[in-house]
Amino acid sequence: MFDKITYIKNTRRKKIAIKVLPFEGIIVEVPPGVPRKYAEQFVKQNQLWIAKAVSKVQAKEANYRILDERTVFTTRYRKIHFRKYGTKDFKWETYPDKGIITIPQEADFADLEVQKIVREILAEIFRDEAKYYLPNRTRELAQKFGFSFSRVFIKNHKSKWGSCSGRNNINLNLHLMRLPDELIDYVILHELTHTVEKNHGKRFWDKLESVCPGSRQLDKKLNLYSVEI
Repeated sequence: MFDKITYIKNTRRKKIAIKVLPFEGIIVEVPPGVPRKYAEQFVKQNQLWIAKAVSKVQAKEANYRILDERTVFTTRYRKIHFRKYGTKDFKWETYPDKGIITIPQEADFADLEVQKIVREILAEIFRDEAKYYLPNRTRELAQKFGFSFSRVFIKNHKSKWGSCSGRNNINLNLHLMRLPDELIDYVILHELTHTVEKNHGKRFWDKLESVCPGSRQLDKKLNLYSVEI
């Protein structure tokens, strides 16, 4: 049924696990001592889930953006440019209003490994900006609306923009730095509201609406953006 399935032994696994990754296909991680036939049987038992996961991954692949010399990537503080140069290593430089990511002259921007490295560098640029901006903005909004929180942590989550722990630590995704100001504030206020309302019940939304008018519409707008580049 599926074109590419890779079975690998994983000594850290206690149970068989299936992953569906962009451009890598279906990966089945098998614990030591588990025969291949059991892994194949496990795949057959989970064909419906795999099919749905493959469909989602194919959509991601279709929308995959190649970052190259024609790309100008705008962050909150800078415009990021990409270039090739006679260097052996990937490197990046940032200035007050711009950033430059350099890849080796012989490297190919279209190569998926190159794109992975470029995106990792971008994430570090976003992280630096996020560490400067997001904690300060969180404190400003908390003081303005009377919230209390413990600490702010900057994360590189793959599926969510933010979260609030049981100890009222605020976790914010570094990729918030790619969003408009109104959505950054919405995410911060959403998580600050969780310091007093831990679920998404009516009281939560009423409280959030009182500090962030139009919150439902902003939540829908946020869904138009992807956490991943």
